[in-house]
Amino acid sequence: MKMRFLNNETTAVPFNNNIFKKNRGDINSLTEIDTVALYKFEYGFVTSKNSFKASAQNRYFSNSSVIAYYKFYKNGCVNLFSFSNQDSITANNLNPELNGQRGIVYKKNNALKLDLFTIIGYGYGREYGLVGSTMIIKDDTIFEKKDKNIEYVNVYLKQKLPKEFLIYKPDW
Repeated sequence: MKMRFLNNETTAVPFNNNIFKKNRGDINSLTEIDTVALYKFEYGFVTSKNSFKASAQNRYFSNSSVIAYYKFYKNGCVNLFSFSNQDSITANNLNPELNGQRGIVYKKNNALKLDLFTIIGYGYGREYGLVGSTMIIKDDTIFEKKDKNIEYVNVYLKQKLPKEFLIYKPDW
């Protein structure tokens, strides 16, 4: 898949945004997602493939060196921003022309779905494509399972953003 790099010269995005068009949905039907907040990765756990629930036997994991945040936009676009644990978030950090993996969120068969453009493998170099996820939202928490790794649940907690951080309008 053809890609290009953002202005930070490290983040790859699709060369042609048509990759996101096939599943584009109406964000207005996704009322459980707060588009004026970030959702911060807190931890993950192992579960059965048909469950989003943790139990006493689950193994928990986290990543202390990288902090990841989902940002959802009113038009159905999504960005996954990653920062080292000493970085502070600024409005400029959240500029989708400088940073963040691109994706879209939509409903399919009453399930909340997310497609993210990211590394999908390594051949003669990095190979890029869409990775799908299924999400459940409860209150201020997102539980996410990657479609190709359905025994792991990633947990994201909502954090409010200052109004001056809400200036970007992604167009993919």
